[in-house]
Amino acid sequence: FRRVLFRSFTKNKITGESAYIYGRKSDGSIDYTVLDSFAGASATGTTIPSSVETINSYCYYTIPYREVEIPSSVKYINSGAFNSSEITNLKLNEGLKLINSNTFANNKFTTLTIPSTVTNIIDGAFNGTTTLTTININKPNGSITGSPWGATKAQINWTGTN
Repeated sequence: FRRVLFRSFTKNKITGESAYIYGRKSDGSIDYTVLDSFAGASATGTTIPSSVETINSYCYYTIPYREVEIPSSVKYINSGAFNSSEITNLKLNEGLKLINSNTFANNKFTTLTIPSTVTNIIDGAFNGTTTLTTININKPNGSITGSPWGATKAQINWTGTN
């Protein structure tokens, strides 16, 4: 159901803040820390609001973006959030803790730097991103298990110290 729902937004031309669909708190009020979906699809890049701490599953699924920067406020990116989004330039900032499975699957970026705050990358996070040849991680060698996390052509460069 979630995939069908989020795919329905890929033809929208909603702009600005109106394009963000946020989570809800238990009392029904808007939870601006959880980004559930994005209903705008006409831009080449996206600016994720600084209030967001979690990007939910399939939030940007198949929405074509060339450039994505994950702000330091984001701690968790859930499964498939940017799957098949045609990303060619991806920047992850310090603060991020989790990259879930298929989060950046089937994209087009060639290099990626994983910030030192990341503690877990779930297997398959980069499945099908065959252009990804270099992953730089500011952590000690092997401190995040499961490399290369589906990036079968990537060389992993551990740049952190013990």
